[in-house]
Amino acid sequence: MSNNSGSCQIVKFTPMAEVSENLQNFAEDFFEVVANDYTDDGLEQLVGYLRNSVSVADMINAAQNAGIELPDYNIEQLHSDDWLTENVIKFAPLEVEEFLVYGVHEKNIDTNNKIGIKVYAATAFGSEHQTTKCCLRGISDINKLSADNKKVLDVGTGSGILSIAAAKLWKNAQIVAVDIDNESVEVAKQNAIDNGVEK
Repeated sequence: MSNNSGSCQIVKFTPMAEVSENLQNFAEDFFEVVANDYTDDGLEQLVGYLRNSVSVADMINAAQNAGIELPDYNIEQLHSDDWLTENVIKFAPLEVEEFLVYGVHEKNIDTNNKIGIKVYAATAFGSEHQTTKCCLRGISDINKLSADNKKVLDVGTGSGILSIAAAKLWKNAQIVAVDIDNESVEVAKQNAIDNGVEK
């Protein structure tokens, strides 16, 4: 993983109906960490974490060179000895159907008879994404049908939440989790180990 010590700048773009693929690709290439948050009215907000050694002018120039028109944004300064961990701490436990997804920072978590999924969610892909919730519900629904769940393909696995959920639910399933982002692959591997489903 990257060295994430020291303070950083948080660039929050104006919420929009959908973040374009070009803007998403630019952000993932430029920022140290990228998150896609959802507002209460269903809009998507792109958030980038920018080291202080990189200026906003650098971001603007990089966007112009890539032919990207940046949406409006505001910048906040986050002062922390470990800003990535600081961001992880903001991730609250998420309960969906029989699953409880929670951050590695949580101590003495009570799963309340739920299937616990422990994740390091600050990098790769945040657990609050709406599609993650919907897919967890889908996995739960498939399980209720007593389907023959032998093979699972998790494309764009991010932090590996869905594969981990499937592995914990279906002990004998053959599961393949893939992602084109190297950080996602490393985070998903570690999350699988932390949940005892690395095989």
